[in-house]
Amino acid sequence: TSFHATVGVDDSSGNRSRAVTFAVYADGKRVAVTPALKPGDAARDITADIAGRNVIELVTTSTGAANEIAVVVTWGSARLAN
Repeated sequence: TSFHATVGVDDSSGNRSRAVTFAVYADGKRVAVTPALKPGDAARDITADIAGRNVIELVTTSTGAANEIAVVVTWGSARLAN
């Protein structure tokens, strides 16, 4: 079983310099991560092997201070496949 999505930072995000990474965790272990993406960057595919796992977490992490303008992100076409 695998997880697939197309991820990216929405171009409407107010903070255009803030980088974001997308990660998939399975049972608490990181199983996939993207390079840092910013508004204007092309969307990227992310795929993770989740066979035999019970808990899947989709985590987005950004650089910068917590009080900065939020970055809008998308986990597009998210799906599970056998």
